[in-house]
Amino acid sequence: MIAFRSVEWLGDHLRLLDQRLLPGQVQYVDLTDHGSGDVANKIGTYQLALAARAHGVPFYVAAPISTLDRQMVNGDAIEIEERSALEVTTIGDTLITLPGVAVRNPAFDITPAEYVTAFITEKGIVYPPYEEGLAKLFN
Repeated sequence: MIAFRSVEWLGDHLRLLDQRLLPGQVQYVDLTDHGSGDVANKIGTYQLALAARAHGVPFYVAAPISTLDRQMVNGDAIEIEERSALEVTTIGDTLITLPGVAVRNPAFDITPAEYVTAFITEKGIVYPPYEEGLAKLFN
């Protein structure tokens, strides 16, 4: 809910688009918003940011200030959790891949800061350079 409360000032310009439709539909929106510098979020965020950039659509991250880690130098320092291979290799108890196939199933991806237009938080909007803007929000 924070994401929509944070951008309600957009009024009639605010549209919701299910992320399953992206990135193919991103060229039809005025801005994209995805919640959580570099951004660690569920798989698909990085692809969405790339699609937004390719279509000239701003990419905003709406996140509560409590989720912003100012001690993290960049996304390279984030350990990415691997989810169970069974999530991709099976449906129920039925194997849908070759037995023993190697699987990479990360729980989230990292979106580099260069693809983020701004962070929208409950304390305000932060534009690059993020280090300066975030320092103001935390003080």
